[in-house]
Order: sequence, then structure tokens, then C-alpha cells
Amino acid sequence: MAQIQWHWHTFTELSHATLYDILKLRQDVFILEQQCFYPDMDSQDQTALHLTGHADGKLVAYIRLLSKQKHGQPIVTISRVIVDSDLRGTGTGNDMMRMTLAYIDQHYPDSRVELQAQQYVRSFYEAFGFVAINEPYLDDGIMHVDMRRMSD
Repeated sequence: MAQIQWHWHTFTELSHATLYDILKLRQDVFILEQQCFYPDMDSQDQTALHLTGHADGKLVAYIRLLSKQKHGQPIVTISRVIVDSDLRGTGTGNDMMRMTLAYIDQHYPDSRVELQAQQYVRSFYEAFGFVAINEPYLDDGIMHVDMRRMSD
């Protein structure tokens, strides 16, 4: 497989083809593969930033970033973290998280960083400085835990 080409996009910068590929990858992984029937199109994509990773013309990795204010505190939420099944275990997820956290550090330096992790990948996020902020809970049939990145 060719080297992955990474790009950040606002919603309006996404081509129709790329948006279709994102929605298809999210459907294939989160809904079909994980058999989790939930409303993936949640009206948050339009205000999010989207990191896409393409190799050989195919979308192989993706992350969505959401930025908001909560009680005067800026918060960036990492969501919809996906690596195509053919590339899992190759370090692609690590590369994508390092790139995402570097982007957040540069563009949102004063923001708290949070995510909702599926319980089985909790240790993946812990390796990047995230800690659980609650007990695991069932969400759409899959155990999750809310996590927050701790400051260095």
C-alpha cells in the first residue's frame, strides 16, 4: 500500500466524493461491522474539522474534531476515529492520533481534549495521555468510557 496522504478539511471543503467515502467508511465500521445501529449523521459534521487519510485513492483512516465552549471552557472532542480493517495493527491509528493531537496543540492550545472511547480500545487512548473520567457504560450496545487528555 502507498504512503497515506493526510488532509484536514472543513465540511465545505470536502468534495462530494470524499464526503461519501467518509460516510461509507463510518457506516461500514460503526454500523455494519460493529452491528451498532445508531444515527451516525448527527448534524455535527457541518461544524467539525475532518482529518482524512487516503492511500492509493482510497479513504483508509478518519477522525472528526468538534470544538465548543462549555461553562466558558474551550473543549475539543475527538470522535469517529476509524482505521480501515486492512490497516489495523499497522501503526496507522497511532500516526493519526499523533497528528490529531499535534493539530489540537497548535490550533486549540487552551482547550480541554475529550473523547468517548469504546472500552476495548481504552488502552490505545491511555497511551496518548487520556484517562477515564467515569465508569464504563453501555451506549448503543457497546461498552464505552468517557476520557480526557491530561495536561503534561
